[in-house]
Amino acid sequence: MSKRPNSDDIMSDAKQVAIAIATQQLLSQARRANRQQQPRECFFCSSNNHKEDQCNQPNTKLYKFRKIQENNRCIICLGQKTGNHTIRTCRKLRYPENLCSNMECEQMVIVHNHSICLNDQLPQTAQPPPKQSKK
Repeated sequence: MSKRPNSDDIMSDAKQVAIAIATQQLLSQARRANRQQQPRECFFCSSNNHKEDQCNQPNTKLYKFRKIQENNRCIICLGQKTGNHTIRTCRKLRYPENLCSNMECEQMVIVHNHSICLNDQLPQTAQPPPKQSKK
């Protein structure tokens, strides 16, 4: 007959398992911290020191918009569209600071990144148009 382990053996085994799990968690955290992400190259000017929505190259917004369409990129995050990445599923929709806030675009419900807005006006607050007096 086999002996049943006593409580000291059970506690010793539990401590060893807990130490192993804690060690594994610390190692995985250290690996994540050491892993450096390569900076993404700007799609418009091929620079590594900024993202597409911060590009200040003298390209026109129409040029940028067409280049995005030709290369099957998302008009919200400006990233590459993959099999399951669509405009509706783009995670950048959650961050309105990346989206165009131009009054004309909002009225027409055109959702896109502010850096490729084809309405070259500055973002405006939603205000009713001025009333014209009848003569």
